[in-house]
Amino acid sequence: MLHLVIITPAFAIDEQDSISLPFLQVYAKELLKNNVKLSILCEQYPDGGNYHWFGAEVYTLKRKTPSVLYRFLRSHRLKKTLTRIHHKAPITVIHNMWYNILGMISEEFALAHRIKHVITVCGQDVLASNPFLKDIPHYSGTLICPSPFQKNTLLQIHEVSVRLIPWGIQDIQTSDTLRSIDLIQCGWINAVKNNFLFLDIVHALKETNCIKKVLICGGGPMFDELQQKVQHMHLSDVIELKNAIPREEVISYMQQSKILVHTSQFESFGLVLAEALACHCKVISTPVGIAYDNKNIIQAIDKDDFISKITLALQEDNKKTSVVNDYPISKTVTEHLTLYSEK
Repeated sequence: MLHLVIITPAFAIDEQDSISLPFLQVYAKELLKNNVKLSILCEQYPDGGNYHWFGAEVYTLKRKTPSVLYRFLRSHRLKKTLTRIHHKAPITVIHNMWYNILGMISEEFALAHRIKHVITVCGQDVLASNPFLKDIPHYSGTLICPSPFQKNTLLQIHEVSVRLIPWGIQDIQTSDTLRSIDLIQCGWINAVKNNFLFLDIVHALKETNCIKKVLICGGGPMFDELQQKVQHMHLSDVIELKNAIPREEVISYMQQSKILVHTSQFESFGLVLAEALACHCKVISTPVGIAYDNKNIIQAIDKDDFISKITLALQEDNKKTSVVNDYPISKTVTEHLTLYSEK
């Protein structure tokens, strides 16, 4: 049996948590369906003890250690935990999420124990601001990017060999539900997601009376600030905010929405874009992640462009989109399992 160790900064705190890194949760569940022995090693979150998750063993590194002290203990704890896991059941593959210090430490462990090593460049670790990226030409394992956008961003900095394996989603059952929500925005609320641009867009559209109901689903460090901004801009009669709701509810709201608007400044993939398409929403997005090359996503580059394209899309809202799932999780897992089995 394949024994895969996934190393990630964070993971679901328990089986009820559908919010933390949903792309990784969907992937892990599908791996377990394929009879993979799965161990998940979390660096930062959660920071309690080890636990079970749908048949996977989850190990935590930080364990409530103060951050300053933890930085000195990180390498030792990672190697010690990998050694314990390996002695318990020999590891076949170590797969790091994000190109970071843990990837470099676990690569050393993999080389010493002749274990296959893989890193997915998951997010902004692809940017030149990542201090570890300078060492990527010397990386001995296999690099993966989840979208052409991410791959092209990396190759502009370093000429390295990269596999392209998109993340995936489960098939979503759609219905002819009345789409009473004009615009929806979903995801973690922070500076990168550029949610305040969305408020400016909504404010302008409200002035033209072409929208009546807007929904923002998400949590994050800037949720309270966004909520205050909604009130300050007198948008409370149009915008409803949902703070950190379960993924199943987000999908349900997408199925009631006409257009998903995505204003993010960066995405390596953008799971929410794939989910919205599968829910038959129209999607208007900055050209990041899969929006960079997906013909079913309308690209917009600034406020005026968003306003123009949203207005046009709303006028055509009776033309139901019928996009099939271009990113089935079964394909994602099959491609990864093929990679894991290569010598």
